[in-house]
Amino acid sequence: MIVVCLSLSMQGSSVSAQEVIVNKSVSKTSIDKHALKSIFSMNLLTWPDGTPIRVFVLPGKNPVHVSFSKKVLDTLPHNLQRTWDRLVFSGTGQSPEIVTSEREMLEKISSVRGAIGYVDNMRGKKEIKVLYVQ
Repeated sequence: MIVVCLSLSMQGSSVSAQEVIVNKSVSKTSIDKHALKSIFSMNLLTWPDGTPIRVFVLPGKNPVHVSFSKKVLDTLPHNLQRTWDRLVFSGTGQSPEIVTSEREMLEKISSVRGAIGYVDNMRGKKEIKVLYVQ
C-alpha cells in the first residue's frame, strides 16, 4: 500500500519532524495550513472530490501529538480536545479516532479511504510520497 505524506514547511524551513499522512485515495497533492487546521478541528469534513475525511490522532499526552498540535497546527492539545468535546456534546459533530501508536496510525491511514493523520518521521519509507505545504 502507498501512503502519501505531506511534510509541512513554513517560509522555506521545516516546521518539525512531524509529517501529515493521507491515504492513497486522497487526490489532493498539497494543502495549506488553514485547511489542515480545519481538518483537525473537524470543521472540514470532505476532500475536494467529495470523499469523507477520516481523521486519526494519537492520544492527547503523546509527545508526537503534543508537538504536532503546537508546531504544525499552532494550537495546544487541550484546545483541540476542547473543540472536539464541544462538537460531540452539542451533537453537531464528532471527534477524530484515537489510535494508540504510530504503527497503528500507519495501518489506519494505509487502509482507510480518505484517512489523514500524522507521524513523527517517515524518512526512508519507500511506500510514501512526500509533499510540501506552502
